[in-house]
Amino acid sequence: MAPAGPLLVLAGAGSGKTRALTQRVAYFLRQGLSPDRVLLVTFTNHAARQMLARLGALQRQPLADIWAGTFHRLALRTVRKYGQHIGLSPRVAVIDHSDAIDLFASCLQEARPPSGFCLPRPAYLHSLLSLSVATEESLEAVVASRAPELLCHLPLLSQVCDRYTVRKVRMGLCDFDDLLLAWRLLLCDSREVRERLQSQFQHVFVDEYQDVSPLQSIIADELAGGHRSLTVVGDDAQSIYRFRGADLRALHSFALRWPDAQRVQLSVNFRCQPDIVALSNRCLVSTPPGQLLPRSPMRALDTPSLSVRPAVVHVPDARLQAAFVLSRIAELRDAGQPLSEIAVLYRHHRHARELQAELLRAGIPYAVRSGRRLSEQAHVKDVLALLRLVHDPRDELSWSRALRQVVGLGDQGRALVIAALQQQLSRGQPPCLLTITGVRKPAWAGLQRLESLLLSLRRLRDDSNQPGAKLGELPSRLIAHIVEHHYRDHASRHFADAEVRLRDLKALTETISPAGLRSLSQHALPLPVEGAQTVLGDFLCAVTMGEESAAEPAAKVVLSSVHQAKGLEWNVVLVLWLAEGHFPSAAALSEDDDDLGSGGEAEERRLFYVAITRARRELYLCCPASSVTQGALRVSRYVGELCGAEPLCERWSVSASSR
Repeated sequence: MAPAGPLLVLAGAGSGKTRALTQRVAYFLRQGLSPDRVLLVTFTNHAARQMLARLGALQRQPLADIWAGTFHRLALRTVRKYGQHIGLSPRVAVIDHSDAIDLFASCLQEARPPSGFCLPRPAYLHSLLSLSVATEESLEAVVASRAPELLCHLPLLSQVCDRYTVRKVRMGLCDFDDLLLAWRLLLCDSREVRERLQSQFQHVFVDEYQDVSPLQSIIADELAGGHRSLTVVGDDAQSIYRFRGADLRALHSFALRWPDAQRVQLSVNFRCQPDIVALSNRCLVSTPPGQLLPRSPMRALDTPSLSVRPAVVHVPDARLQAAFVLSRIAELRDAGQPLSEIAVLYRHHRHARELQAELLRAGIPYAVRSGRRLSEQAHVKDVLALLRLVHDPRDELSWSRALRQVVGLGDQGRALVIAALQQQLSRGQPPCLLTITGVRKPAWAGLQRLESLLLSLRRLRDDSNQPGAKLGELPSRLIAHIVEHHYRDHASRHFADAEVRLRDLKALTETISPAGLRSLSQHALPLPVEGAQTVLGDFLCAVTMGEESAAEPAAKVVLSSVHQAKGLEWNVVLVLWLAEGHFPSAAALSEDDDDLGSGGEAEERRLFYVAITRARRELYLCCPASSVTQGALRVSRYVGELCGAEPLCERWSVSASSR
């Protein structure tokens, strides 16, 4: 109920910030604010859907007009509505992170580094360019601070980055960084667009503010520059995304940029039992001064009588760690704990390998939330590449992926075909595989089948424009056609689990949130003549922007990296591999902390804080004594701090005989 104006809410773990933020939006709506005057920026699209559902229940009406979602999703909506002011098409195509890296790798190959010169992986080099955009720093400054060993190769890297930009423009593509840059340009370089947006959004709300980048912080400040009603909610103790460009200075300098800002602290933890809250407070006590905003310790709501003390579990090795976790999960299940309320968290995706094998052998179902999303899996990207070619035949990246599915066509053959397609497009001709010469005979039949497949897909798309056709079913029909006439055979030749992957493809269209799909269409320019083309483009954008529904099948244990677990909670949490070099990770410990503790050991400590505060009732911290590759291991420093003079945890020990 704080009056409109700049407001900083420092919200500790489990303090009900989602509820508080939702109620604040509802408060302004009850005062007569129109829903389309609200901009609500969240860290994930799932969080946006969750908040909109709560708001709808509070207001007892659908609130589809609220602009809610991640910075990238809202940037896409803005670009679709106003992109023509900076020369962007309203139907701009967006490539996801893995496609962006593939394109960057192609540009790196074209640059032809000196023979014998070994550059880091393209993904790492691309991350430096992405950080340059997110932090508003020059590429040279980012390389100097993050990868000084590459400074001598800066001219080559700059050349590759320029080539990457030119290729995207030529193909009509944007990556995620381009979307944010375009939004910033619209706000900072177009007075007309800036005034329209400031006039439309009378109240701006930003969740997880500790994880915004400097570029995102500028966008939020500009949007609120007219009315000055900006509410940000964050917790610098949970800032864990420096590798994506997150910068704590946005949170720590909020009062300097908005001198009249109010500050509110949410200091009651409604989630965790008292001993877990005590653990989290002790974890933060060791944080160096100046790295966290002044705050009072978190308080628990539950009474101690309800507590189950956290346990530090010492195990000899990874195999027995997995055996202990399996045994504990089975005991909890038999005691009536739903499997969906049990989570196993870890620092790296590889830390779950032994446990997955144990769970499979025991027949305990689990869902993995680390690693690649469904839309980033090879089989899904194969099929999406074909849909993208139906939508836009200029997409060289999709041509490359589609041609890898042609039997008998090797690297040289693909390069020849892509060069010929580029020539056709440069002459304004529609691409046609059947007119390309010089292809070896074994691949020719495959090219003919691919051309025939694309032609039949275009006919299906065009038929959907006929009166009476159900446009919304178009993506499903196209995917089913691809599977039936091409991909079933391809999958059986290339994947041992072909049937599982084909089931993924069948369910792909069902995983896209209908609300997310509608919102992407809502602010696009009307294209009545190209109805089917618009539907297909919106579907592809929704997949790229991560609009998958977050619903998980019931009765599954969740295996997740701590980064992926941010914002979630479970009754029981088991944390794996709490050993020096694993958690905290050796790579992070090799980094230097800056004055705010961004990166290095300080961020690893915050990651541990996030891990333990995901647990409502029971917490188990697993500490292996050895690994196959490293030999003896030391217990994580964070566990050592928690089990000091006044231990807050029980100590358990697992031996080979106890299995």
